Amino acid sequence: MNFKKALFFATVFICGNLIPTLVTGTVYNTFVNDKGYEVMILHEGYSAVYNGCSPKKRNRKRDCIRLEVPEKANGNYYKWNNKGYRYEMNPLNRNATKYRLKVYTSKGKVILNQVLWSKMESNVTLLNYSLAGENWENSFVKYDIVKSQNAPGGFVIFNAPNKASRIRKETHTPTKLSVKGHVINNEGFFFMSKWSWEQHLKGKKPNWVWIKRLAPSKAKRLIQNRAKQVVLALKNKNSTLAKFAHPTLGIRFSPYSYVTGNDVKLAASQLRYIFSNSTKYLWGHYDGSGDPIKLTFTKYYQEFIYDKDFSNAEKIGYNKSIGHGNSINNSFTFYPSAIIVEFHFTGFDPKFEGMDWKSLRLVFEEKDNIWYIVGIIHDQWTI
Repeated sequence: MNFKKALFFATVFICGNLIPTLVTGTVYNTFVNDKGYEVMILHEGYSAVYNGCSPKKRNRKRDCIRLEVPEKANGNYYKWNNKGYRYEMNPLNRNATKYRLKVYTSKGKVILNQVLWSKMESNVTLLNYSLAGENWENSFVKYDIVKSQNAPGGFVIFNAPNKASRIRKETHTPTKLSVKGHVINNEGFFFMSKWSWEQHLKGKKPNWVWIKRLAPSKAKRLIQNRAKQVVLALKNKNSTLAKFAHPTLGIRFSPYSYVTGNDVKLAASQLRYIFSNSTKYLWGHYDGSGDPIKLTFTKYYQEFIYDKDFSNAEKIGYNKSIGHGNSINNSFTFYPSAIIVEFHFTGFDPKFEGMDWKSLRLVFEEKDNIWYIVGIIHDQWTI
């Protein structure tokens, strides 16, 4: 078999001590990419069955291979060995909707490297792109009360919740919006204003507001000094960090670039004495192994906040991403009204050719004309 061209067909049984078990009831998800690779994952009770093949060639059958019982199955990470070849399936996001498949020779040479997306997720994305008329109601998140939403870089009003629809209005000045709900897709948040919600209740078609990101030059002028103060507070490990925390939202801590609503949030009152706090928090799961990141704040700080001297970073990006790895960076989507400052090192040891880069992202949101920290994101090269 040509391993450079072949994906795999793998069947994996996972239950306790990895003994195959006959169960009923099947749920499946399919992972694909634009090169024609496809992997189907079937979940049958406590068993998980992985099926996959390489792209079909003209007048040839698809190359497939079957592997049973992984050498390692931890969380959503899997590793198999087959006749000296090592196969690894690594989730690239926390929802396990995006995977990287790598095949290695016995000498550690990578002979196959493919990124696969969940076909189910792709369908949702296509649905969100086509939202119009009444279909948006299936994905609409309605707020119990009208919320105030900052738009520091202005906003665009669209006819439907996607940027391919007709633009009704665009502004470039800082604005506060009164919003009643939102839908979200891979273009970000689309908010419905209070006025549009009232129009919808009258049977009319609502408009949708997409918040513009501040240009890097404007973001730098607004936040440069504040960002320096925060990074020095982190470096000095003192209680001044608490005064920079958002008074109502606190600070969300994300160990990797993909931010979720489950990431640990700490209020300003908790941060005043956080370095002397012996409580262990579940911050997430380690990339690769999937093991829980259960640490005190001090240990988490050493590993996932200030593991390098970011006050002397090589590069600083204002509303501009610098570090790019395998993990999805959804920070601008998750924080649509924020200014995000990235402190970045390009690498430390020449033999790693830049794969040992590190970034610290500070996420600021404005309240009463003061920019507070709402998120601290650590980023680095992941498997």
